[in-house]
Amino acid sequence: MRWGSAIAGCALAVTCLRLVLVSVEVDGVVVPTGVRTALLTLAGLAAGVVITGGGAWLARAAVRAQRGRGVLVGAWLAVLGCSVVLVAPHLVLALDTSPLGQVLRSPGERWTWSVLAVLVVDLVAAAAFAAELFELPLQPRAGSSARPARRAGAGAGTARPAPRELPAEPSSAPTELLPCRYSCGRTFDRSAKERGHLRACPARGNA
Repeated sequence: MRWGSAIAGCALAVTCLRLVLVSVEVDGVVVPTGVRTALLTLAGLAAGVVITGGGAWLARAAVRAQRGRGVLVGAWLAVLGCSVVLVAPHLVLALDTSPLGQVLRSPGERWTWSVLAVLVVDLVAAAAFAAELFELPLQPRAGSSARPARRAGAGAGTARPAPRELPAEPSSAPTELLPCRYSCGRTFDRSAKERGHLRACPARGNA
């Protein structure tokens, strides 16, 4: 579920419900008390979801964001301030008829309690969203896990060229030995050696 879209839908519902009520009354149509109460109740519930849930969602997005984190933190602080301004006066008025008003007698005490009552809800909601993110296991960055797979696939799909075999050296066939032509008993594997021998062969003089 996309919480951002749901919170945006609730924000639209707040405005739409109030616009419907105002438009009908402007046209001179008398809205029954029950219908009016239902519309205002739905608008109030949607406004609570938008202010509290939206602030918590902004805090969660600020924790996750790699860019624009300052903008998201500023937006969350603005929502937090608006929540205090909108809700705290109602709590101060409610203390006049509440047994708690007998304990919180001075206006300063009542305003302090009302502001803290609003802040604690929004702060706990934002902290809960942030804590949930910190508990998640670290996920590899996009693309980091795909690189080894591509390399493996490339290695499997592309056959490596087989190493070239070196040509086998021709086996040296036994060479025919050349006997000395002066019959001295010497033999030679090359004719050059034989010619060199013939110049000093001891049997040359007897030939």
